[in-house]
Amino acid sequence: MSDVDPVGAIDGLLTAFVSRAPAVSLAGSVHLHCTDAHGEWMIERGSTGDLELSHRHAKGDCAIRGTAAAMLAVLGGAGVLADLEVIGDTVVAESFVAALRMN
Repeated sequence: MSDVDPVGAIDGLLTAFVSRAPAVSLAGSVHLHCTDAHGEWMIERGSTGDLELSHRHAKGDCAIRGTAAAMLAVLGGAGVLADLEVIGDTVVAESFVAALRMN
């Protein structure tokens, strides 16, 4: 059994993504929310045009919700987006996950 903290691992993945891919094409803002742990993130284009990551609850063009373990699996490439609940614009959610996996 793994001792990986999924919320911490998600935070690390998202932080690295935003820092490595400031000009990545993102179709809209994304709100991620863990349903079983304290983990919430907002990724959006900032006033400078770069991607920004914050730890807050906000309405995005899409929301991606699920357990921390399922979210980590999807964001890390070991799961599929259908394993999570997507609210709002599914194209934004799909493009976000694809961009995250490419970077």
